[in-house]
Amino acid sequence: MIFDYAQNGMQKKLALLFNAFWINRAGMSGGDRRLLEIFKRIGSRFELTVYTSEDGRRIADPYLPGARFIVNSISGSLYSAYVQRALWATRLIQRDSYDVVYASSDFFPDVLPCHAARKRNAHTKWFQCIFHLYPPWFTRPGNLLRNLAGTIAQQFSLLHIKKADGIITLNSQVRDQLNKLGFGNRIIVNPCGVDPAYCFPSKSGKQAHQCCFLGRLAPSKGIFDLVEIWRSVAADIPDAKLKIVGGGTDELMAQLQNRIIAKGLSSSIEVCGFLPEKEAFDVVRSSGVFLFPSHEEGFGMVIAEAMACGVPVIAWNLPVYRDVFPKALLLATPGDIEGFSSRLIGLIKTPALAEELARKGSDIVDRYNWDTIAEKEFELIR
Repeated sequence: MIFDYAQNGMQKKLALLFNAFWINRAGMSGGDRRLLEIFKRIGSRFELTVYTSEDGRRIADPYLPGARFIVNSISGSLYSAYVQRALWATRLIQRDSYDVVYASSDFFPDVLPCHAARKRNAHTKWFQCIFHLYPPWFTRPGNLLRNLAGTIAQQFSLLHIKKADGIITLNSQVRDQLNKLGFGNRIIVNPCGVDPAYCFPSKSGKQAHQCCFLGRLAPSKGIFDLVEIWRSVAADIPDAKLKIVGGGTDELMAQLQNRIIAKGLSSSIEVCGFLPEKEAFDVVRSSGVFLFPSHEEGFGMVIAEAMACGVPVIAWNLPVYRDVFPKALLLATPGDIEGFSSRLIGLIKTPALAEELARKGSDIVDRYNWDTIAEKEFELIR
């Protein structure tokens, strides 16, 4: 007999692992936003407990007003803090009994506590988010040792995730990859959505020669590609401006600024740093083109948000985009800097093309409704 919690006036006890959340003046990742948007809509239907950091609670509390927070104050370097957080949550989660555990990421501070809870109680259901599988570590932009460490950590998590009851991913590409790794029919594709509070066309109009990037400042996001791409744009369209919005480490910010200076682009590229959401989207809405030369994505939420702002998008041709944004992006062959630049110049100089691409983008993002996505997630868990 299946016990019906709703008919008996009870709520399932759900432990939400938001334990890998890490803020470094970079704002939330797309996966973090997805989690909070979904549980803002369905969290009240559960007896919800959130395991997270002080930063995580500060970010999540407005979205989850009825939740109980169990908070750690662990700090230090990323991997050291992650190991301590994993041990902390693994110990604490076993003191209680949950009907459902939900890991918001495949980072091990979220995975290991869920694995422990599932092992302690065979009736506990474990739902696991996997949004992106790393490409080979030696092909990723950035520090090779960090890339190797990230790959090893993800493989470690995947070994434990084999015990999960349901796996949530954002696109069919990752689903197919996971199928090849033997995860079988437990995989559910449920994408990200768009928040209409920030995403609408600019009332004051666009500055046709202003372009922008919005995202975490990391090599994998193509931040150094931006500088190389912009050299040709600035030479062809002298009054064109690029605004780079997003936070990152002091080291990466300094490297980016130094490259801009070395290429003589200080007058045409502005690094805005991290901005509050309203200010960040004001920049997007007023731009004529959105650049996103990221090398790896599970969905590309910021692309969807730019499209919802009525801004055409140009990006590297990643397989995931053909799945989630079919024919709604202007794409360049990955690594072809001159090809990206020439397409961007053509887009800036051809208003009709920009308008057509913006219209296609607006049509595509209509399908990504947070309410519908949250209901699908709830039905999966229920």
